[in-house]
Formats: sequence, structure tokens, C-alpha cells
Amino acid sequence: MRCRPSSLAVFAVVLLAVAPTSVGQGVTGSAPLTREAQEVFLRTAAIVSMRTSSVGTTAPKIVTLSDGAFTHDAQIQDVDEHEFRRIHNTLIAPDVDLTTPFGFSNSYKYSVAAYVLDKHLEIGMVPVTVDRFIDGRTCAVTWWVDDFMMDESDRADRQEPPPDTGAWAGQMDTIRIFDQLIDNIERADDDLLITHDWKIWMIDHTRAFGTAGLVRAPETLERSSRSLLGKLRHLDESSLRGLLGAYLTPDETEGLAARAESIVRWFDQRIEEQGAGAVLYDWPPP
Repeated sequence: MRCRPSSLAVFAVVLLAVAPTSVGQGVTGSAPLTREAQEVFLRTAAIVSMRTSSVGTTAPKIVTLSDGAFTHDAQIQDVDEHEFRRIHNTLIAPDVDLTTPFGFSNSYKYSVAAYVLDKHLEIGMVPVTVDRFIDGRTCAVTWWVDDFMMDESDRADRQEPPPDTGAWAGQMDTIRIFDQLIDNIERADDDLLITHDWKIWMIDHTRAFGTAGLVRAPETLERSSRSLLGKLRHLDESSLRGLLGAYLTPDETEGLAARAESIVRWFDQRIEEQGAGAVLYDWPPP
């Protein structure tokens, strides 16, 4: 059970309350934007209106943005709390319980880092998120998920099966790998938004990217797409510093690189024991 509603978790709640079922909140325009165009839009479009959600303790802001031709809503996060540092992975004893976070970090920077990493790995399951200076503070601005249908908590309560179980399993495999990679300590079912095409969007990453180099739950990693595992093999510390240095500390980047290496070793061991056909698949999976 989570002890606090984070900004993006609140985002999921607000989506349930007010998002329309066919298009994104506040959308006008003739055609959907590419993810690259969404990045530009989120960074440069004028703020038409801003409102504060009454849901949650962090009072997240929802903004309507417009560039004159296109209008769309987004969410703003400016939380950046680091009450004490997490213990570095080299200081962790073998008997330490890794299910407990070492310290408290809750930052908008991790939301941006999660999107940048998702884009680099070509996963495409994190909504576009950029950093932007608004009202005197740098914050994360996240694209409002279009065509929202329900979250995973709703789906489970309804016991509604996905129409394509293979594609669904592949998405869930990817989510588990991504969460172990970024050290996401509190993924909840309402952090997984499902659109009408049964695509899953991962939200709520403000408490990810710890410094521990050890994967918390490798036993949850059963299968991977070949493309994702191949990309993980190239996530070294040097490349990650160039990719995420604006959002992560050196210790956080080192931990991320170590976890990537651990995940690759884990899958290589499974491949050796079970054979590549039992562990790897092309996307979409069979």
C-alpha cells in the first residue's frame, strides 16, 4: 500500500474523474501530433488556463496549452524533495532488505528521466514529458493521455480480459523490466492507464531511480522482447550520463547502469537454462 498520493498518481485519479472517452482532455486540432511534435508543443505552447486539482495532498496543476492551431491539456509537476540520500549500492550489505527504499527522493526530474529513457529504449509506453520553466520554477510537463478507457485497477475489478492476450503479456513483461530497471519502488495498478486500443501507458515515476545497483525483484522478469534486451546491453554508465545527466545524479546514473547490467545477466542465465525460444520473442509476442 502506498503511503502518499504522488503527483502522477493523482494524475491517474483526475483522468478517471474528468477525461473524455474518445479524445484527450482539451484537445483541438486536425490531426494527432507525433511524440517529437508533442515535446515541442509542451515546451513552447502558451498556457491558456491553469487549475489546481482538489484531489490529493500535492495539489497538482492541470494546464491547457495552445499554439494557436492546436490545444491540449497537460499536467505540471514541480515536486523536488530529497529529505535524505539513498544509500549507495557499494555500501549495501548482502542481508539488507531491498524492498525498503533507502531514503526519500520525490522529484519531477525522475518523471522526465523516465520518458527520456523510454524513448531511448523505443518502448513508447511513457507519456511525453519535458522540463519547462513555469511560474519561477522548473517542472515536468506531461502530455494528457488521449483516448483513456480505464486503468489496470478498474480492469482487474471488472475482470475484463484483453482482446489480444499475447500483446497484453508483452506489454506487462516490458513494464516489469522497466520498473526493475528504473528502480520504481511503488508501481500501482492505477499507475497503468489503458486506452481504447488496449495500449498501456505507464505513469508515476517521481520516486524511481534509486542508487542501488541491485535489482529488487529479478524473479518477476520472465520474458523480454529481443529488441529491448538488445538495447539494454548498450546501457553503460557513460552513455547514460550523456542521456540523463540533466536529471539524475552521478550515483543515480551509476545505479541505473548497474541494474541494466544485472537485468541482462539475469536474462542471459534464463536463456542458457531454458533456451532463447522460451525467454525471447519478437514484438508483438506470439
